[in-house]
Amino acid sequence: MKIILQLYKSLIRSRLDYGAPVYGLANKSVLSLLDTIQTSALRLALGVFRTSLKLSLCVEASDPLFPSAD
Repeated sequence: MKIILQLYKSLIRSRLDYGAPVYGLANKSVLSLLDTIQTSALRLALGVFRTSLKLSLCVEASDPLFPSAD
């Protein structure tokens, strides 16, 4: 699990962080798509159920909140 989580942080999270300055300019549909990709990847990396809350995923992974973590 640690290796998969490290892959998530290095391959997915790093690219999302790189694009963070333009989040304010993106359409809500694009942000929703990015949120879905990030949530799915984090769930896969942690091996949790699909019904797990996004906030609990962030806590479990010691990952900062993603843009729409409400």
